[in-house]
Amino acid sequence: MPKEIKAIIDRIEEDFLVLEIEGGQELFWPKKDLDDFKEGDELIISLNKGNSNRENIVKDLLREIFKRNV
Repeated sequence: MPKEIKAIIDRIEEDFLVLEIEGGQELFWPKKDLDDFKEGDELIISLNKGNSNRENIVKDLLREIFKRNV
């Protein structure tokens, strides 16, 4: 399940939007990525854990090396 973080566009500094995140932290985001947004807009940032395929890659390598099921 994704984690959601609320943020508000606090201000614009040169090529960045300054997002004020819950808890008072600031995040600088490239303005070109959010060109339809303006100061005062509220955002909900959704964070998802990446789907790492490392375990399967390692298992495939071990199968190849040992020529058996792992």
